[in-house]
Amino acid sequence: DASGAVPTVSRALQIAGGIRQSADISRIQLLRPTRAGGQQVFNVNLQQLLRAGDRSQDLILQQGDTVFVPTATSVNPAQALDLAAASFAPTTNQPINVAVVGEVTRPGPQIVQPDASGAVPTVSRALQIAGGIRQSADITRIQVLRSTRGGGQQTLNVDLSQLLDNGDRAQDLILQQGDTVFVPTANAVNAAQALDLAASSIAPATNQPLNVVVVGEVTRPGPYVVQPEGTGAVPTLARALQVAGGIRQTADITQIQIIRLVRGGRQQTLTVNYSQLLQTADRTQDIILQQGDTIFVPASVAPTAADSLALASSSVAPTGAQPLNIAVTGEVQRPGSYVLQPSQPPTVIVGALPSVAGLPTITQAIQIAGGITQSADIRRIEVRRVTQAGVEQRLSVNFWQLLVSGDRSQDLVLQQGDTIFVPTAANIDPAEAALLADASFSPASIPVNVVGEVTRPGIIQIRPNTPLNQAILAAGGFNARARKATVELLRLNPNGTVSRRTIEVDLDKGTSEQTNPTLRPNDVILVARSGFARTGDNLGLILNPVGQGFSFLDFFRNFMRLFGVTVP
Repeated sequence: DASGAVPTVSRALQIAGGIRQSADISRIQLLRPTRAGGQQVFNVNLQQLLRAGDRSQDLILQQGDTVFVPTATSVNPAQALDLAAASFAPTTNQPINVAVVGEVTRPGPQIVQPDASGAVPTVSRALQIAGGIRQSADITRIQVLRSTRGGGQQTLNVDLSQLLDNGDRAQDLILQQGDTVFVPTANAVNAAQALDLAASSIAPATNQPLNVVVVGEVTRPGPYVVQPEGTGAVPTLARALQVAGGIRQTADITQIQIIRLVRGGRQQTLTVNYSQLLQTADRTQDIILQQGDTIFVPASVAPTAADSLALASSSVAPTGAQPLNIAVTGEVQRPGSYVLQPSQPPTVIVGALPSVAGLPTITQAIQIAGGITQSADIRRIEVRRVTQAGVEQRLSVNFWQLLVSGDRSQDLVLQQGDTIFVPTAANIDPAEAALLADASFSPASIPVNVVGEVTRPGIIQIRPNTPLNQAILAAGGFNARARKATVELLRLNPNGTVSRRTIEVDLDKGTSEQTNPTLRPNDVILVARSGFARTGDNLGLILNPVGQGFSFLDFFRNFMRLFGVTVP
């Protein structure tokens, strides 16, 4: 040496290109021939030199010495890091040929070029060159397969989760020429670990589009290309569902499945409970996708109003930008098919909370159908909807809870093809009817017919729940020929029968079921002339056929003829 330094074991190892990672530096042997033809064996533990600075381990060589570096039976990652930083480590300015196989983006032979900073080639560097680790990988059981000088093979186990979670650099093994890195498939995907992996330097790049398939209860099922976002965000389940138009109200979001093909042609099935994300902000349920994933959103077996509202308020709900074709039947003013237009253009604001504002709901549909009738049973409204598989779902809605407690979950957000059925009430509580009349889904006015001895007889429009006295006054009040003590109230009941009541009139009294009852649509108020007995007898003849196959319309025509009014 030009410096005059003595030749030592470490100097000889440097000249030989450095010690390989497969070496056992604690059992190096120095073989020295003797004058008598024998051989001396000196044991050298260079680990002591590296760890404790024990220079006595760096033996001075003499002519004819042989230095033997054995193969380690197992590799200690911490020792490997010490060795890589030692003066007798191989130089890092030469490319090494390795193979990376298993759950990586581009498996196969790879050339790990020397880093400009002089960093040593490690497992993580090789994984980056292979395009990054796929989400289907088990990063706790990575293996480095290494051929030794004697023709054997070492298997080194690497747990990269320790590196990601705890910063344990010892797990990022230093590679050597000819190593094979094997990344196995996970038996089950750990969602929290997947998030850590996606944020790491060994994750695939997020600037490439993903080809996925989204099927089941989404607005537009089929194959999709999930384009990278400008923010660099990883492609997740939520992003794919949004691209497919959002999740339909018929979905069971607690059982979403991601079907994933892994290396070797096998299939992984991951079950996602997306309601956990909506209810508790559990981001681990928003699984990160990989190339070729299939997402299946099943139909709900027992849908509830609360689940529907939570879904409609989420970022994976349909936007509501498209008109809906629905039907409203039963106790509404104008039953039939309707097209619900979105009430306002959907505006997407980054960072804003999801909202059902602008989305079509049951109340909007009932309002378009003219509002409910006063015979409606608002506790048993049904929404009937068909899943993508053609199965009908029925959701029960209790509008009484919406009225008395403000339970917004009862005002379901509708989807394409829904049918709303409003049943007929068996009994109607007058107190409830008064509250119902002021609801937004009640009609603005109802028709009643005031006939006989009033100033302006005929059909008038009044507010729901208007009492009888006000209807008489709206028709101009009694004329001079009227019998003012009593009137007749005729009503078609929900069960199809016609009831007739004699009401004692007192225009000064407030609402009372006995003397001033509230009116319902199509009620008939008959104000008779003085001496009404003869007319009453004739009226009895007309009423008898009701219930014997004689329609209410026929009854009404004949009834009106008594007063000289012709009804077509």
